[in-house]
Amino acid sequence: MRLKTIKKGNRFMESDQGCNVMLLALEDAQEVDEDKRSGHECRCLVTHGAGAAKTGDEITLFECHEPGGYGLDLYLEEE
Repeated sequence: MRLKTIKKGNRFMESDQGCNVMLLALEDAQEVDEDKRSGHECRCLVTHGAGAAKTGDEITLFECHEPGGYGLDLYLEEE
């Protein structure tokens, strides 16, 4: 799934180099178009941390628009 599809209240997982972090979206993902970056971002609460992301942290995820740019491995939590 792509970050741009995330809506406030969604619970989802980010997988990065073997670490899985459970997140709660604090807002709908929004488009960012700045000089140095263009893509989507979303503020999230870490509900189950791993690696540098600690449980209870608020983080902002960013995913690049351009093909081959920075992407995320995201999975919506099954209900």
